[in-house]
Amino acid sequence: MAGRGRVARPVYRLAAVSAAAGALLAGGMTGVPAAAEPMGRYVVVLEESARGRLDTVVAQHGRDHGARAGHRYRHALVGYAAEIPESEVAALRATEGVRAVAPDELVRATQQELPA
Repeated sequence: MAGRGRVARPVYRLAAVSAAAGALLAGGMTGVPAAAEPMGRYVVVLEESARGRLDTVVAQHGRDHGARAGHRYRHALVGYAAEIPESEVAALRATEGVRAVAPDELVRATQQELPA
């Protein structure tokens, strides 16, 4: 029973858990940029040598550059689509084994009339 001037232990535990959860949500304890940092959607194209270890490379880029990968490309090219902090795009482009980092945008084919 908590007496006058004393706080019960469960309250301390709740405060500690709340503080840790807040730090994790803010990105303070994970090494990943805070949620307020602008993210962009990109397609990352890798060297052919990454074909057999794509998941390992994607995980490493997540740790090093905060990339949150979605779809992985394994056939026509080797790479992945991801949300990447804008501040990390240049560093990711300079990473060994990365051929290109391009904005993930909708592209439409247009009709062209050829001369007869």
